[in-house]
Amino acid sequence: MTALFSTPKAPAAPDPVATANAQSAANAETARLQARMNMIDTYTPYGNVTYQDLGGDRYSATATPSEAQQRIISAQDEVGASTAELAKSQLSRIGEATAGQLDFSQLPALTGSNDFSADRLRVEQAILDRNAPAMAQQRAGLENQLKNQGIQPGSEAWMNSMRDLSTQENDFRLAAQASGGAEQSRMYGLQSDARQRLLSEALLQRSQPINELAALLGTGQVNVPQVNAVQTQVAPTDVVGAYDSAARAGQARYATQSQLQGQLLGGLISAGGMAAGGYMGAR
Repeated sequence: MTALFSTPKAPAAPDPVATANAQSAANAETARLQARMNMIDTYTPYGNVTYQDLGGDRYSATATPSEAQQRIISAQDEVGASTAELAKSQLSRIGEATAGQLDFSQLPALTGSNDFSADRLRVEQAILDRNAPAMAQQRAGLENQLKNQGIQPGSEAWMNSMRDLSTQENDFRLAAQASGGAEQSRMYGLQSDARQRLLSEALLQRSQPINELAALLGTGQVNVPQVNAVQTQVAPTDVVGAYDSAARAGQARYATQSQLQGQLLGGLISAGGMAAGGYMGAR
């Protein structure tokens, strides 16, 4: 009866330091469990990976290639060593090839397009000379034709006909000049192409030993077989959530007990009042 009317005590609040320490310990244990689960000894036709516990949360992983893979690695090591020695012997060639600056004196002179003006004039004059007799014959024939038609020199009809013929002759001269310009451009292009080819050969001669050395060094790479184990994930234990749930449950239990005690006390007080009223009435 005394326990029934005793005042309920509120639960103590969780200690934050103890809660944090408990959560840290749970996280650390989860990490250890996850690491142990991920360290799976793996055996394949290409090689094996095994793990060893060194103590103190330290482990070692050992990758062991198969016999066939070990022979490949050994062969690659031998090739790498041989190519390294061969590459070393090429250093003297590189030194010789790059000892001095490139010599451009043996290349064709880099000139402007006007330097071939003589070739342009030669072609132009050759075209004009070749067609000069035909042009003179055409002019004489036109003059005879006009005279036979009764058109006198100096007349308007005569001047118009001569002007048309002069225009044709001028157009022909312009075409001859264009042909001369095309020859000038062609000669300049031939010179530029010859210079570019010689320059490319000089650069190739200079860079070829360097390219060969780079190729030899690239063959020395060794490919070690890799074996990857399946990785698993383990969620850490929610210690803080568990403590919070326990605290909430304690508070709810305390509230329920306080409410129940209040109801019991209220009922007893009401019953006592009714008994006292009956006693007074009887008197």
